[in-house]
Amino acid sequence: MLIRLYFLFTKFYSVLALDLAKGIAPGQDKLLLQLANLHDITERRPSNSSISSDTLVDEQYLNYLINMYESCKEKNFPYNEQVRLLTLIPESWNFTNETIQEKFNCTIHAVKTARQLRKITDTTLHIDQKV
Repeated sequence: MLIRLYFLFTKFYSVLALDLAKGIAPGQDKLLLQLANLHDITERRPSNSSISSDTLVDEQYLNYLINMYESCKEKNFPYNEQVRLLTLIPESWNFTNETIQEKFNCTIHAVKTARQLRKITDTTLHIDQKV
């Protein structure tokens, strides 16, 4: 019963936040929710979620990678170095291309190139298990 109430409250809060954001900034509601750090509660995960339920995402490691990627972009590092950073995302997280593109604010081309690089290289440019 408590779990059901929690999900009902979460759904209500999500709809309320989204409607309010649409009213304040039509067409930019998602950006407004991101700025207010409310985008997580309004995102509905599809059944083919970007993260499998049995795999935990290390948020600290993810934030570290995102910060590194942003730093490389700010410092105008070569494109191939930016792609190499994307290969460090563990496959076990099961992120979709779109999820990576959204989280890292990169192009879909960079994500696909990183996945291809991971498949063809013998050099360990990625880490699958945290030591």
